[in-house]
Parts: sequence; C-alpha cells; structure tokens
Amino acid sequence: MVEQEKWEMVQQEILGFLVTFLHQIEWRYGENRAPIKYPPDFSIVINQDGSHSYVCMIETDFGEPEERIHFSSDSVDGLIEGVKLGLIGRFGRNFE
Repeated sequence: MVEQEKWEMVQQEILGFLVTFLHQIEWRYGENRAPIKYPPDFSIVINQDGSHSYVCMIETDFGEPEERIHFSSDSVDGLIEGVKLGLIGRFGRNFE
C-alpha cells in the first residue's frame, strides 16, 4: 500500500474512533459535554534525520487557555494506538 493511502486510512480510523468516543460521552452525560473538540488536526513532521513523525493534535474544550493534546508516533499504526490509549487513559475506560 502506498504510504499516503495508509496515512489517509489511519486518519479516517482515528476520526471514526473519536466520533464513537464523543457519542458515548453525550449518550451518558448529555449534549455538549464532550471534553474534546472535533475534528483534530493531522500532520506529518519531517525530522532532522529525514525520518517522519505522524501527529494528531486534539484541542480540549475545558475553556481558556486552550489546551491541546499532542499525539505523535514514528509509525502510522502507532499513532492510532497512541490516540486510543491516550484518550481512554485520560478520560476513563468507559469509553472504549
């Protein structure tokens, strides 16, 4: 698979996870209770050694000042796991 296609698939998988995560929160706690904003920002960073880092930035919705949760991995698959584990670890295991 071409790396760009895999990167796009990973972004879609993360977006799907976030939609489910947000729906579960709203189902339990009501509308507009989600702790994060949607959609996240995705980027690829080229490191000084020429390697790539895949990044997902998610803004919280806790008010001012804005806080961003930064997820980064040297592999696209690692980014998916990092986002899932990071959000579940931070906001609770009820949202798997």
